[in-house]
Amino acid sequence: MARAVINHKCADVLSASGDGRIVHLAGPVPYKMAKPNFEDLQFEASKWTFFKAILTTHILGFMFLDEASRRWTEKPITLHASGIGTTKTNVMTNPEMHWIMRAMAVFGTTPEKSAQNAIRLLLSSERPEPSTGVLKSSSKFKISPFDHPREEAENLWNITTKLAEGQGIALP
Repeated sequence: MARAVINHKCADVLSASGDGRIVHLAGPVPYKMAKPNFEDLQFEASKWTFFKAILTTHILGFMFLDEASRRWTEKPITLHASGIGTTKTNVMTNPEMHWIMRAMAVFGTTPEKSAQNAIRLLLSSERPEPSTGVLKSSSKFKISPFDHPREEAENLWNITTKLAEGQGIALP
């Protein structure tokens, strides 16, 4: 919900710039791999696991960007997710980290390499086209459409709006 609230609150300022850009950093998770359960987003009824939670979070971020692109068509804002892949960071190599994460770090790329597409999306003098989508690879600059059902993205938008209202936050 934090990303959605921040993006909502910044949308008008970004729009006023004439070239607003929102970039979420995310793993290039396919929808089939982490389909969210909208009846149990907090994993209260189903078993919580680290990977299930983090992968679902990426998909939910994609859904937010996709739905925002439909709702904000009049705003000059591009909305993308930059797939960063496995990135070797100090956190991942920490001996207290789960062994799978430490193993992934062995094969991970550098933070600089992972950040290249996000930096390009943000700093390019030309607006990225298409105006919404995901860059699935940190080594290629190819924007692909999101691969989730549109109805689910709309449902997530409504759930997020209702949750925000419950916290006293009005989302435009």
